[in-house]
Order: sequence, then C-alpha cells, then structure tokens
Amino acid sequence: MRVITPVVIIFIILYVVGNVLKMLAIAETSNNEIVRGLAWGGVILIILFLGSFALKIWFDSRS
Repeated sequence: MRVITPVVIIFIILYVVGNVLKMLAIAETSNNEIVRGLAWGGVILIILFLGSFALKIWFDSRS
C-alpha cells in the first residue's frame, strides 16, 4: 500500500497538468471570447484549488 499511494498521486498530478495545458491551448487558440474566458477561468480555479490543497498539507504537517 505504501508504494501505490505515491504512484496514484503522481498520475493525478500528471492528469491535472495535462488538463491545464489543454485548457491553456484552448484559451490561446480559440476565436470565441466566451470559450477563452471559460478556459482561463478553469485554469485559475485549478491553480487556486491546488494552492489551497498544498497549503492545507503544509499547515497539517507543521502541527
């Protein structure tokens, strides 16, 4: 079980990074302003979510 958890975490990180790159590609290449705004909003939401998750792990590890 101790080996499976890091592998799963790495795959989740790769999946999230792939989705962020896909949304950035859509945001840069689309001519539709609504689609570009939604893609940029999705990227910002993912970054905020990952940042809050990282801060939660950091604060939990300190105490």
